[in-house]
Amino acid sequence: MVINKWLINTSAGESKLQTRAYDNYNEAEVTSEICKAKPQQKHCLIEWVVRDRWPHKERWVYDWRRRYCHTIRWADHCPAPTPDTNNFASEMECLDQCSGWA
Repeated sequence: MVINKWLINTSAGESKLQTRAYDNYNEAEVTSEICKAKPQQKHCLIEWVVRDRWPHKERWVYDWRRRYCHTIRWADHCPAPTPDTNNFASEMECLDQCSGWA
């Protein structure tokens, strides 16, 4: 369950705390086993030396052994990774999903 809290201003000029809780069923759960596995699609990883020649997106992968997230370059011709893989859109998302397991 996710709980969001925020302040809203009422028409009378007062600030009021509003809370909304909802179940988040569509998000895949990242487990420690997922955080230990590297991306399997090696053909989608662009090496640093040729990064200027291939269109790509920078993504983040958790390194279980060293306990940090590092940047990878994901080829544009590959499909977007599924949410239940060790392949994240930002460093913050990577740390949020995997650093608690390590």
